[in-house]
Amino acid sequence: MNNIYSLARDKSNLAPESILRLSKILRYMLYETSGGYVAIEQELKVINDYIALEQLRYDESLHINFHHDIEDLKQALPPLLLIPW
Repeated sequence: MNNIYSLARDKSNLAPESILRLSKILRYMLYETSGGYVAIEQELKVINDYIALEQLRYDESLHINFHHDIEDLKQALPPLLLIPW
């Protein structure tokens, strides 16, 4: 949140995209995880947004390789299982 605040304060072009990514993560956590299971596809979208926010936070010092080989993206799993909180 502090990084997004800093981007907004500096009037960075990255601020709107960062706010949108955070908004999508929060919306997912609040409204889409109340059921027992979600599609892996949904979890991967949230993970990608989380990684993008972390890359903003650490700039070039953070190197992340996130690869997945999933045959069925509609496969269900418990929500927030893959998020590294």
